Amino acid sequence: IHNRQWLKVAVAAAIFILFGITAFMRFYTKTVYCPAGSHIIADLPDGSSVHMNTNSTIKYHPFWWNISRELSFSGEAYFEVEKGNKFEVVSSVGKTAVLGTCFNIYFRNKNYRVTCLTGKVSVVAKATKDKVVLISNEHAVIQKNGTIKKHKVHAADKISWIDFKFVFTSAPLRLVFEEIARQYGVKINLPESLNYTYTGNFNKQDSVEHVLDLVCLPFNFKFVKKGLSEYQIIKNTSEQIK
Repeated sequence: IHNRQWLKVAVAAAIFILFGITAFMRFYTKTVYCPAGSHIIADLPDGSSVHMNTNSTIKYHPFWWNISRELSFSGEAYFEVEKGNKFEVVSSVGKTAVLGTCFNIYFRNKNYRVTCLTGKVSVVAKATKDKVVLISNEHAVIQKNGTIKKHKVHAADKISWIDFKFVFTSAPLRLVFEEIARQYGVKINLPESLNYTYTGNFNKQDSVEHVLDLVCLPFNFKFVKKGLSEYQIIKNTSEQIK
């Protein structure tokens, strides 16, 4: 009888330990954050890699990775995915899924954009379940109404940030200044009225002051340095646009 009781206790303990180990493997989360002004590469358990732009975060379950290749994401990153079972990148706005390919995701302030460089990429809007499949040099944007719009692009331009080059085509000027602030790790105070679009590019090898000059000039703006890492954008009243 004692042996039987001991056996029951041992089995219960083994089940409890097994359950605990499984729960730990399933829910233990690793978080990788790329701070302002930095770029880093995060290596995943299967050999896939994530080139992370500044102010970006990924979260995943490393001990469960062989069972489910899923991670949550915000910011901007270029993914190089090893072939295998489905690889999913999940956010509050959309989900991107592949088997093995290269793609770029931009997800900031509810703006969700995906660019496919190689292979095929599935993009699903969370709110509407609208879905598109991208091939190389195709770009998808999840609209505010939950539909997805896709079009052809020069995909290399979308990952130029990896080489510290930033290319903008008819981009809202406010977003351009926000990107400069992220890349240089500075604060940029903007005027309320900034309804302009910007087409151009800059290289992070240049100083932040040079880049601000470059972007401000076409709109007759100028910047005033407020401290070690703070700038104010104001209207330039001393000269008119030529």
